[in-house]
Amino acid sequence: MKKTFKAAMLSALCAILIAGCGKIKSVEPQALAEAINDNVTFDDYLSVIDSDGAEKYFYLNPNDYTELVAYVGTDATCDEFIIVKTNDVQTIRTKLEEHIGLLRDLYETYRPDETAKLDTAFIETYKDAVVMIISPSPEQAQSTFKSYIKK
Repeated sequence: MKKTFKAAMLSALCAILIAGCGKIKSVEPQALAEAINDNVTFDDYLSVIDSDGAEKYFYLNPNDYTELVAYVGTDATCDEFIIVKTNDVQTIRTKLEEHIGLLRDLYETYRPDETAKLDTAFIETYKDAVVMIISPSPEQAQSTFKSYIKK
């Protein structure tokens, strides 16, 4: 009986440790932006835009988020990324998916070669954050994000 109880307790402890092991508690937008800039390839030079510019560009309401960091390229490409902390991840995710749709409509006639990036855009949520990365390297975007949250 004692051995069974000890084995069960040890198994439960291992499960708790494995489940909580290596996951960050919260996304820090600036730190994740640095990781993206360091590890994801873009076809364009990206510049940071302030929250007012990001609200207009991504059609966000100031009440939709608590913090954000956004980088955009020139109009020559659709390369960009945004990290948004919010109390409503579904609303932000929906707005960013709509943004991708608007870009697709624009680039289909302007630069059809850019639409492949939109078809493979990386968009992910983690706890109270939504991340969208449009680049020619969606696999780099995904691996950078996964590495960041496993810190």
